Amino acid sequence: MTTTDPVEPSGTASTAVHIINHTHWDREWFLTHEYTTAWIPDLIDELVELAARNESFEYLFDGQTLVIEDLLTARPEYRERVERLIARGTLGIGPVYSQADWRTAGGQLHLRNLTYGIADATALGAVPTVAWLVDLFGHISQAPQLLSMVGVNAAYVWRGVPAMHPVFDWEAPDGSRILTVDLFGGYRNLYGITKTPDIAVRRLVAETRKLEPHYDGRPIPLFDGYDLDNEPEDPVLHYAADGTIPTDIEVHASSPRRYVDAVSTHGERPVVAGELLSGKYGSTFPGSLSTRTYLKVLHHDAEQAVLRRAELLSALAAALGRHHPSEWFEQTSRELLRNAVHDCICGVSIDQVHERMERSYRRIIREATSEIRGALGTVLADFRSGTYAVSTTALTSPGTQRVGDMLVRHSPVGVGVWPIDESLAVRQVDEQVERFVWSNAHFSAEIDRDGIHVDGRPIARILVRRDNGDSYSSEPGAVLGVCSASADPVIESRTEIDAVVRIDATFAGDGVMAHAAVRARFDDGPVVHLTVDLDSEGTDFRVDAEFDTGVRAPTALVAMPFDLVERPHTDTDLLPPEVDPALAAVLMGQREVVRVDEFPVHDFVALRDSGAARMALGRGIRSYTSDASGVLSLALRRSVEWIAREALTFRHGDAGPAMYVPGARCERTVRHELGFAVLDGSTATTDLFRVSEGFHQPPLIVEVGTDAHGSRTSWSVFTEDLPVSGVERAGEVTVIRVFNADGAPAPLRESWEQRSVLGEHLGRVDSVGPKAIVDLAVPIDAPTDAPSNSPPPEMTMHGLPEVRVGHNRSRPDDRIMAELEARRAQLADERADVEHRLAKASGDDRYRLTHRQLVIERERAELALSLELNRRLASSTDVVSIPDEIDDVIAALGRELNTLRVDRRIYDYVVQSL
Repeated sequence: MTTTDPVEPSGTASTAVHIINHTHWDREWFLTHEYTTAWIPDLIDELVELAARNESFEYLFDGQTLVIEDLLTARPEYRERVERLIARGTLGIGPVYSQADWRTAGGQLHLRNLTYGIADATALGAVPTVAWLVDLFGHISQAPQLLSMVGVNAAYVWRGVPAMHPVFDWEAPDGSRILTVDLFGGYRNLYGITKTPDIAVRRLVAETRKLEPHYDGRPIPLFDGYDLDNEPEDPVLHYAADGTIPTDIEVHASSPRRYVDAVSTHGERPVVAGELLSGKYGSTFPGSLSTRTYLKVLHHDAEQAVLRRAELLSALAAALGRHHPSEWFEQTSRELLRNAVHDCICGVSIDQVHERMERSYRRIIREATSEIRGALGTVLADFRSGTYAVSTTALTSPGTQRVGDMLVRHSPVGVGVWPIDESLAVRQVDEQVERFVWSNAHFSAEIDRDGIHVDGRPIARILVRRDNGDSYSSEPGAVLGVCSASADPVIESRTEIDAVVRIDATFAGDGVMAHAAVRARFDDGPVVHLTVDLDSEGTDFRVDAEFDTGVRAPTALVAMPFDLVERPHTDTDLLPPEVDPALAAVLMGQREVVRVDEFPVHDFVALRDSGAARMALGRGIRSYTSDASGVLSLALRRSVEWIAREALTFRHGDAGPAMYVPGARCERTVRHELGFAVLDGSTATTDLFRVSEGFHQPPLIVEVGTDAHGSRTSWSVFTEDLPVSGVERAGEVTVIRVFNADGAPAPLRESWEQRSVLGEHLGRVDSVGPKAIVDLAVPIDAPTDAPSNSPPPEMTMHGLPEVRVGHNRSRPDDRIMAELEARRAQLADERADVEHRLAKASGDDRYRLTHRQLVIERERAELALSLELNRRLASSTDVVSIPDEIDDVIAALGRELNTLRVDRRIYDYVVQSL
């Protein structure tokens, strides 16, 4: 039985099958986006033809409006076609702008992703209410709240769900819930049926029968689509013409919205709360958190410079009459979101994709610094001569900072401008000592050749261990050693209340070299400020900064976007590599096995018991491990050189193309900025964030010259005991976004007007609920003593954004290039043998041999493209190894590989159905 109309559940013994047509568009992965964008016009043209043949045909273009933006940028004449397809219900788009990695990008950027996606879709005539998040590498706890804030009430996910619930209610920490469809069977189980029409019904029946036991009478979703599949088809029309479908299977043309509506009334749904990070049924690729850590550092710094510094300061300057460059902030945020796409920021793409990202981040940081300078010039134009602390966070505390040749002490109270408390001259010492000792009210520290010890325990120990993973998955092995000092520590500089001490440490052996120049700054506060200038050579290893906290806690407290989550140290709730064949037939993707020790982090991870709390902080670090003995580790580098490898210990199944990417060795210098905080065990959640904000968002220090003509000495803008995630200027109104990471309501000092993220007025609020995210309209009026028309005074600005990442030195290894050539030749012989056997085969054997042929052909195509890209990389002289314009050779190799990828995956399911 077939139908092209949406129907209610029949209530009979028949199984309703909903077919959803789509493509998942990995715009940058084994190619840069120019090449994949060139394929989109043909896809749109085919959709026009399919809609002409079947007015009920529907198709989802990955739920990200970025791909439509790519199309219309390259081919603006397609806008009318796109609008027409959307208007007739053929084409679904949105609600996100890009398929950004939840775990890595910041919370403010995630909300921009949703608001831009909604705005783009609305401008083209769409009203998206269902999120399509099927290939993201896990999901943050606050995702249901963020989706609900923009009117999205349902989502489709695959990776990260810890149980096989086909439909569940996903609950955020604030209580927000959305209906969620779990695609544990993948999002590609019925694609390409018209390429094997004689077994199309067999495939439909096979997929239906293997999923029936898991759906408990609910309709079953099947998906005609795949990664970068640009040949859409109409499976329902094909099945309607077939006439041989079993009578107990009802085939329905569907869409993400239609399927959600169909299952929303099918009984009670289980509730799954918080993060979805489990790799039990679909890999979340925890190793990608430590892949190309330099990208994570660059992204963090660019995002902070734009969204936490420049945008807030620009809003303050706008209140004083300066132009607010709203268009630049939007375009830059969109660029950050393009870089934050999961295949990009996770570091699992070809080197050329990441080269471009690096250039992008460097330019964004440079432009943001210019905007910060301009905004500060306006904000402080009418201030007296002196030194000021410009705070961009509400959750402030007293502290000290090194700025040039002086140390300043400051006590800002919320967002605003405050005079510093005092400044002290810094003495350059450069004295080598056998042992350095520091003590304050919070801890005692010692430094010698054995490293840094706080309260008798080692911190910031630079540990080197073997890692034979790939860009997706880490494979931690034996500890190779630690970076050891060959000389005594050096006291570089000091004042009456602080000191900076340096240790130079190196590890060399087993084909690995790692060098770390570690600087520790101590003052009278609870945080040891650390910088680690790390460089390395070699491959298949990782470098971690290890902190022995002495706190034995069963779980870790981890800062994530808009939340503080509690996690176990290790996830062992996983399936074994080999499972029951019936279950294996359902789980055809990758999954984690044995255990997972590596987890995502933003800003800090803490261990706390009744007596003590210890925090490891890192700017741009996105991967940590912890254990019950009290040891925390932050991943500084993981050096690999393959996008994907086979036969890994901790991952079952392949992950991506087996392409050679020497840039993932990360042979470059990166300055890591870390911290270690010693706190009382009764430290509240808000105070954990207060310490974190002081570390991550220290005030900018500005010296206003003696030619100043102003009279002002302070400007208090916004003071609340909550973290600020960002600021937006909406017309003449400044909206400050805050969040409450605690499980209890947070009272506000003032009553504020609340706005929705889409700009609606929501009335006044005097508290922020548990785990809630709120937007507050904050009037920032020009002061009565507004700046005069006199020229601004001379200013010296400290703490402006800087690029902490050196240039790449990794180049292709001639030995590996020769091995790739030899492998291609070997595959040619294997292909000839299969082709000989295929010519004589019949029946199902032809399908099996065709599958084998496609496996060989795909690997040969991967090798051909990889070899060509690495030849370009080897001959390049700077950070651009291929041009931004389409190259005919790369285009041909890329198109061939994509065709073979799609055809091979089709035959994976064909063979399984036999």
